[in-house]
Amino acid sequence: MNPPYFTSGDPGRRAVARHADDTLLSDWCGAAFLLLKNGGTLTACYPAEQLQTLICALDAARFSVKRMQLLMRGSRARLVLIEAKKLGGSGMSVTVVPDRNSRSVPIVPDPGRLV
Repeated sequence: MNPPYFTSGDPGRRAVARHADDTLLSDWCGAAFLLLKNGGTLTACYPAEQLQTLICALDAARFSVKRMQLLMRGSRARLVLIEAKKLGGSGMSVTVVPDRNSRSVPIVPDPGRLV
C-alpha cells in the first residue's frame, strides 16, 4: 500500500489521493489494520523526512515495523520502504541502499559499537 504523504498541492483527484494530514494517515493505518489478518504484513513507501510520522501512526494502529530500507540520494535518505506486521513483536532490521549514481556508500556504524 502507498499511503498519502504530501502535505499540500494541486486540487484534483490525483492530488487528493496523495496528499494527507496526520488524521488521514492515522485513518489509513487503521483501515490497513482492519483489512489484515493477525500477523499480516503491510509494506509502505514514504518520504524519509516524514519517517517519524509514519512510525507513530503505525504504532498507534498496533503495527510493529519489522524491516526498513532507506533509499539514498547522495548522502541523504530520500525514501523509506517499511514492512510492518500487525500485532508483531519487537525486532527490526534496517538496510541502506546507496544512490546508484553515487560512488560513495553512506557510513553506517557497526551495530556492535552502538552500546
